[in-house]
Amino acid sequence: MHAETPVGDLAVIRESLALLQHALTSPEWTHFHSPWITLSREDAALLCSQDLTPSFEHCLDPHECYYATALSVLGKPPRQGVTNRSFTWTTRVTDNDLASRMVESGAFFAVGLQAETRIGDFCFHLPS
Repeated sequence: MHAETPVGDLAVIRESLALLQHALTSPEWTHFHSPWITLSREDAALLCSQDLTPSFEHCLDPHECYYATALSVLGKPPRQGVTNRSFTWTTRVTDNDLASRMVESGAFFAVGLQAETRIGDFCFHLPS
């Protein structure tokens, strides 16, 4: 499911919460991610349990602070369940060590790769 919303607008948060609420109806989904955050099913359910968006009506960039603030207000201590590693990895350099550098980064996602890198050839998308 995908919805177009203006970046930086509170509509981004409201739409993501609606998408999370819908996704939570599928018990096999255990994690959810957007460009800003990756959530466990438990945290997604907590965020959907109460609408805190009115408190962010005058916030300049709500997508930068809503999730962590809302989780804290709803009783989840800051940084609980947070991994201490990079969320995304990116490079502008394409070389023979691209795949090994990407894996060694420990990041969850790689972004900004050019089509000519043929990253699909490494089968990272397949189960180990």
